[in-house]
Amino acid sequence: MSLGPWEIGLIVILVLIIFGAGKLPQIGDMIGKTIRNIRRATSDPLGDEEKMKTIDVDNKRQEDMSIDDLEREISRRKGMISSDSK
Repeated sequence: MSLGPWEIGLIVILVLIIFGAGKLPQIGDMIGKTIRNIRRATSDPLGDEEKMKTIDVDNKRQEDMSIDDLEREISRRKGMISSDSK
């Protein structure tokens, strides 16, 4: 079952009557964003898994850092903050 030109025209006229011409760009934008989000979610189901693996590796690296490494990193970042604020 497909929509022909008459059905599409009738739908457009009904939408114009119900929502008015001023709301059409907002409605189109909402529909476009929804379709984009659905496509993004369905096209890359493994992408989230890869992202989680990357996060896990980063967390593991942070766990492996020694106390001395952490203290050096904190000092370095404090120096960066103090130099940025001047």
